[in-house]
Amino acid sequence: MLAEILHKIPVVENQGKDTRFYTVRASLASLPASKIITGTRCTRQMVYNRLGFTPSEMAGRSYFIFDDSSWHEELTKDWIRKSPFKIHSEQLHVNINLNLDYLITRKCHCGEIIPEDHVAGHMDGILQDVQGGEYLWEHKAISHFVWQSYRNKNEIPWDYIAQCCVYAKGLREQYKLEMNGIVLTMKNKNSSQYLDYEMVYNNTTDTVYFLKMTFSDKPDEPYYFPEGYCYENITGQIAFKFQMVEDCAQKKIIPKREYTMDDWQCQLCRFQKPCYEKYLQEFQELSVDFVVPEDAVIGYIDWKIFIEKYKITKDTESRLKKENEADKKTLTAYLESNEARTARLPSGDIVERNMVHRDAYSVESIDYETLKIKEPKKQKGEK
Repeated sequence: MLAEILHKIPVVENQGKDTRFYTVRASLASLPASKIITGTRCTRQMVYNRLGFTPSEMAGRSYFIFDDSSWHEELTKDWIRKSPFKIHSEQLHVNINLNLDYLITRKCHCGEIIPEDHVAGHMDGILQDVQGGEYLWEHKAISHFVWQSYRNKNEIPWDYIAQCCVYAKGLREQYKLEMNGIVLTMKNKNSSQYLDYEMVYNNTTDTVYFLKMTFSDKPDEPYYFPEGYCYENITGQIAFKFQMVEDCAQKKIIPKREYTMDDWQCQLCRFQKPCYEKYLQEFQELSVDFVVPEDAVIGYIDWKIFIEKYKITKDTESRLKKENEADKKTLTAYLESNEARTARLPSGDIVERNMVHRDAYSVESIDYETLKIKEPKKQKGEK
């Protein structure tokens, strides 16, 4: 009855509207992906958005999920007001100077003026403890599996932390407010469990220092980050990523994928269709010689190096495969001509004649220099 119509209502209400158009704003703050910084917003997705590609329609359930997150924040604030903590400056407009020279002076939807070179946003609030100490506070209500990955310290919410640091920088520069620290509260929407990241942002050095994590399920067992654990030049890196997206858009270059279809980032992406429509063609082109444009370099993305490494890898794999086949033929000829049952390889491994004909050799990776011997599977009843 209701279940069949509720999710259709926001779809009808928002038909023909695109409420998630690209704007350079604080809530879009993100760090460039690296071996250490993972799980951040996809640069390729941001470029598609910036170029004006049409995103797929949002599912009705997605509107409910975003709406739920806002209500979870309100519920949390109601509980905070019943505690010794106070909360103020809710949804305060903050301008942040990221020195992005392509941004002009404009007006925020709240009516405030955003100066050129600046981004803007509305922070969740400022917490005040019983001693009068004040902390920049951000609240995120997230799914169970994402929350669990943070709880188990498998991931760090880098983009949420980036957003907090952008606000801290803006508070210091626009309002001359020096916070005692940052509290990022994460709520599990399924179980109502909470965890906090407590941090300190140094505006002078543009560095965020991680202090500890606290958990609602084990409040007496906080996790303390190693002393000096920090991320330097954090708003500088955020500005770099915004600039990289703009550069890509101006040069009409789509950066490489940072995720695959196995990742939820791709599975839930609204730009999945344009991103993967030429996926097969890309791999076919990689297998033949082709000219890479001289200007195909944006920030840390270097297609020439990527292609060269790919070709080296394929050549190495091909060479190892040929060597593997040659070694197998040589060993087979030796065993048969000498009527031997076993032979010792240079590595010291002993191989039996019947193993040769069972495809006993396999190159496990391109870094393998010697052939690996696999034990033959035993037949049923064989000891």
